[in-house]
Amino acid sequence: MRDIPGETAMNLEDQRFRTGGSFDGVTPVAALAGEAVSGILTIIMARVYALRRKSTLALRHRKAALLRQLALPPQAIRASVVERFGTCGKSNCACHRGQKHGPYYYLTQCLAPGQVQKFLLKSEADRQAARAATAAFNGFYDGLEELSQLNTELLRRGEPLGGAGA
Repeated sequence: MRDIPGETAMNLEDQRFRTGGSFDGVTPVAALAGEAVSGILTIIMARVYALRRKSTLALRHRKAALLRQLALPPQAIRASVVERFGTCGKSNCACHRGQKHGPYYYLTQCLAPGQVQKFLLKSEADRQAARAATAAFNGFYDGLEELSQLNTELLRRGEPLGGAGA
């Protein structure tokens, strides 16, 4: 799970389960990960959790722990904070020789196919709030993804899905 400002760190059992460290020696595999050269944008489709070797009891315990800690943060925003540099229309400006104007920070949100909403984050406070809000959403989404994979594995095993302990 990504670090979310203001949230407590996961307990040791949660960390071992998520990383596979000393739980049973199985390490989760990150799927389809790539990073942009600038390091600003990271694209991760989904983290794949190694669940098939875990006992059903361990899966149920992890599911119960996830359900206890999953709460939608009220400040969550499904968006990205984007840093941009640009050039102006003046032909003799330094921006045309490599010293681009910026950085300018935008909050960008894809609403529907072909429909993108974005606006300039003018102050440092706005940028910090936007980063915290997107991190809160990403942390929640990571937990939701793990819960989905846990439920899928329990269903594959013929186990009931109802509730935290069922």
